[in-house]
Amino acid sequence: MVAMANGPIADELQQADLPLLSDSECTWTNDYRPESMICNGGEGPGEDGACLGDSGGPLVCEIDGSYQVVGVTSFGAETCSTSYPAVFARVCAFRDWINRIRKSN
Repeated sequence: MVAMANGPIADELQQADLPLLSDSECTWTNDYRPESMICNGGEGPGEDGACLGDSGGPLVCEIDGSYQVVGVTSFGAETCSTSYPAVFARVCAFRDWINRIRKSN
């Protein structure tokens, strides 16, 4: 389930088709770390951005004809707006840790 800021919980899976942004476009927050983060959105007014309650959700991209999880939702604007980029943990930065945890279980 996804909760929108000051809105209802979604009954169906939500998705948005937004561009990935360059690191320089993601510096609206001092918390952005390009080595471990990636961001998308920032296309202007709209309500297709990451919302409160989306943390942990996937950022999926089509790469070489298959869909891959490249990010995990971390934070964004409180209003779900695309005016500000949403920030995701960059999965490849944590690949070694993910593989260690997978192998230990």
